[in-house]
Amino acid sequence: YILSKPVPESERVHPWQQPELPFESIVECFTKKGDLVIDPMMGTGTTGVVAIKRGRLFLGFDINRNAFKLSQERLFRTAAALANGEMQEL
Repeated sequence: YILSKPVPESERVHPWQQPELPFESIVECFTKKGDLVIDPMMGTGTTGVVAIKRGRLFLGFDINRNAFKLSQERLFRTAAALANGEMQEL
């Protein structure tokens, strides 16, 4: 498991949302740009956001429809920000 400080409440889209930093090292350590990252329990999409920011492809699933919708919104916002030059790929 990964032990990390919680995302500040004012920045969370969901109570279970995880911070991006620990997942950045996992994505960097086990994948390279262009690889596919799969998260079968994606929750609010933290792993997917990190994967997209790091130039990876992402495929995520979740049984919770509300979490899936939140994740979808985060992923689309991240991809749009990268496409519009509002954010740089890491």
